[in-house]
Amino acid sequence: SYQCKIIFNSYVFYARTYVYKEIIFTVVNNENCFDNIFWGIKFIEHDDYTYQSKTINYFALEKMQQFFENKNLKIIKHKIGYPALVEHKQIALSFTHHGNFVGYAFK
Repeated sequence: SYQCKIIFNSYVFYARTYVYKEIIFTVVNNENCFDNIFWGIKFIEHDDYTYQSKTINYFALEKMQQFFENKNLKIIKHKIGYPALVEHKQIALSFTHHGNFVGYAFK
């Protein structure tokens, strides 16, 4: 993996990039601590959008169910467009999909 610091205008971000034979995956945070950032990537059989979307939702929910007693979690699209988990409050999620890979990250 690689670590980097990104400075854009007055904003500072930190990134961890994981390089695999088949894919490069980057997770970014506004702090240089990734202890509470959870992420996953996986290979999928089909690369059509509908399959990618269903698979990433299921994949992310599997991980998030480890953190919440409520096993009926639901992912919605926030009014400004990003995916969010509905629990007592909304938790922002980051999804990615390209070809036969899907990935998620959340804090």
